[in-house]
Amino acid sequence: MRTDDFAYHLPPERIAQQPLIPRDACRLLVLDRATGAVSHRAFLDIADYLHLGDLLVVNETRVLPARLQGRRCDTGSAVEVLLLKELSVSGATYTWECLVKPGKRVRTGAALVFSQNDSDKPALYATVVSAREEGIRHLAFTPGDDTTFADALHMLGFVPL
Repeated sequence: MRTDDFAYHLPPERIAQQPLIPRDACRLLVLDRATGAVSHRAFLDIADYLHLGDLLVVNETRVLPARLQGRRCDTGSAVEVLLLKELSVSGATYTWECLVKPGKRVRTGAALVFSQNDSDKPALYATVVSAREEGIRHLAFTPGDDTTFADALHMLGFVPL
């Protein structure tokens, strides 16, 4: 199986940007395994399809706002960073494996800053620790004054869609 098998066009207006209110009004796709019939319902109706002994798994994970827009300190050019995996924490320094665009131009030693807008004091600083293939970089992040890494991430980051 290839990931390309799952590629399809999804118009941006069909991607939820916020949870539906009330939450149980979201859509529910129901497949009748005996007949193959498909019906569209609301999640509010889920109890109609559960039977004694069924298991319902609820995913309560939060999505990390792992996409950051920043700029290079030396040139001021725009940089996009996608946090992939936390590698280590040492004091106030958080090292992450990231995808960086433009990857080829952001080399080892490059300094990056992240702020809500260009006139704001940076809430997050990063240094490229190592450069790997295909835009993958290891970045060491340090929060700005009066903030934590988690707060800076929630203030500056976007949920990757």
